[in-house]
Amino acid sequence: MEIPGLKQEHKILIKEPGTFLGSFEKDISDRAMEMYLNKMDLEIEKLRAELASKVKVGSAVDLTG
Repeated sequence: MEIPGLKQEHKILIKEPGTFLGSFEKDISDRAMEMYLNKMDLEIEKLRAELASKVKVGSAVDLTG
């Protein structure tokens, strides 16, 4: 399934959990999922910061224009 507008790095992140679903060891599988969720949290925070920055720039342009 192709999702328009999704960056390549995000496509990779979305597919990552499937890599560990076949793991036989629960501890390894649990740890891998925890690491994946942490990585996703960091990416979400990064995108929120970028969006906040863009909103500030947009607001400043509106005030001056």
